[in-house]
Amino acid sequence: MNKMREYERGREDGLDLALRIVKQGGIEALEKEIKFRNITGVHTSLATKDLDKASQKIKQMTLDTFTILGIAVLHDTFGFGQIRCQRFMDGMDNSAPYLGMMASEGGQREEALIEHGCNYYGKTVIRSAPFAIFMRQDILTLALEMEQWYHDHLEYFEKKFHEQPYGRNKDGSLKEYVPVDSIIPIIYGEIQEDDLGILRTTGAQRTGCEMCGFGIHLEKRPHRFDRLRERNPKAWEFWMYRCCTDPKTGEKYGWGRVLDYIGVEWEDIPPVQMTIFDYPELLPEEKQAWRR
Repeated sequence: MNKMREYERGREDGLDLALRIVKQGGIEALEKEIKFRNITGVHTSLATKDLDKASQKIKQMTLDTFTILGIAVLHDTFGFGQIRCQRFMDGMDNSAPYLGMMASEGGQREEALIEHGCNYYGKTVIRSAPFAIFMRQDILTLALEMEQWYHDHLEYFEKKFHEQPYGRNKDGSLKEYVPVDSIIPIIYGEIQEDDLGILRTTGAQRTGCEMCGFGIHLEKRPHRFDRLRERNPKAWEFWMYRCCTDPKTGEKYGWGRVLDYIGVEWEDIPPVQMTIFDYPELLPEEKQAWRR
C-alpha cells in the first residue's frame, strides 16, 4: 500500500513538473527535459535549469575550497608570501589550464615536461603542470596532509563560507556550513598503506573521461567499464548500448560494439576474487592491527 502511495505521489509530482516546464518553454522544453533525464538518470522534482543553478553553487564552493587549501599549503609549508600567493590566485582566474601531469608517469609526458618544464608558453598553448616534479607518493601524502588540515581548521572554512554570497540566506542570515566528509573524491576510495608502506588508493588509481576506452585492452577485470556499472548503472547502459546511432540503419549502439570487436569482455559481471582480508577473524594479530 505504501509503495502504491509513493508511486501515485511521484506520478502527481511528475505531472506538476511537466506542466510547469510546458508553461515556461512549450513542448520542446519538455522534450529536452525528458532527453536530459534519460541520459543522466536524474530523478528529482527540479527542472534542468534549477539543477544547473544548484550545481553552479556546488562547483563554486569546490573551487573556493581548493583555492583556500592550495594557498594555505603554499603559505604554511612552502613559505609563499603575499605576492606569490596573490599570483597563484590570479592564475586561477586566467584561462591557461593547470594540468595534473607528472613526469614520473613516463612516456611523452615525461619528455615534454623535461623539455619545457612546469610552465610552458608556446605560440598557441599556455599551460602549467605544477605537479610535474613530484612522484605519486608525494601527491598521496599531500592529499592525506590536506585532509587532516581541512578537518583541523573547519572553523576557518566556515568563516570563509559565510563571507561568500552563497553563504547567506536572502534575509542576510547565515546558512549552516556543512563540512564534507573528505576532500578526497569518493571515486578514489581511501588512501591506505600496503604491506610495503606504499600509499595506494582503494578505489580508482587514476581517472579521466568517463567514456574513454584508451588502453582498455590492457586492463584486467574488473576494468573501468565494470567499475562504471557499479558506480552509475544508468551511465554504463547509455555508453555501452546507445551513445551512437548507425547512420545507415538508425540502430543505437555504444562502446559494447567496440569492445566486442577488440575482444574485451564487458557484458557479464566479473567474479570478485576473495582475499584473506574478507575474513578478519582468521588474520594474525599483527595483520589485524595493520588493517585497523
